[in-house]
Amino acid sequence: HALAQWLADTAQNVRQVLSALPGLPAELGRAWLILYLELQEQGLLRVVLLLAVFVALGFGVEYLYWRATAGYRERLIAMTLASPVDRLGAVARRLAFGLGWVAAFAVGSIGAFLLFDWPPLTKEIVISYLLMFLFVRLALVVGSFLFSPGAERFRIVPMSTAAARYWRYAIAAMVGWFAFGRLTLGVLETLGMSPQAVQAIRSVFSLVLLAIALT
Repeated sequence: HALAQWLADTAQNVRQVLSALPGLPAELGRAWLILYLELQEQGLLRVVLLLAVFVALGFGVEYLYWRATAGYRERLIAMTLASPVDRLGAVARRLAFGLGWVAAFAVGSIGAFLLFDWPPLTKEIVISYLLMFLFVRLALVVGSFLFSPGAERFRIVPMSTAAARYWRYAIAAMVGWFAFGRLTLGVLETLGMSPQAVQAIRSVFSLVLLAIALT
């Protein structure tokens, strides 16, 4: 029964997506018009520049964090890993450092952005894609924590250095695409696109995510 229901729901979703395809260009054009009118005062180029500025601020605060934690990193690198307790201590310290790194980016980018008042749509668009960058930074930090491509002795998941480097960036790519898709779909819903059209675009994002995963 459950399998039959799942097949029926899947078939219904496929029919909805196919029925939405002919009207998708018109829906996208209408969403673009709403976006253009909403951002006419701000200017689309200005919004893109704002996004770039706040991402740069995030990287700037990350750099300050890196400089401020130089002593901590030196002590971490010099740790001995002779016993399980030593290794657990190193894991905890590396995790704390990585989370602080992500927090520094969040404070520099999203924190700085929230200090100002913005029109609702501008705020949603910029904050959405700042979150996307934050998720990518978090994925990279988690990848460094798990795979440690630059320091094999700290590596939690056993693998070669080449594999560690690959998986760090592969997981970040998957997380980045997933976040980009989810946040973009949220913006399109705000712009008034129909659920059927949003579902059609979601299917495209899902197919690309599947291709990345298979690769």
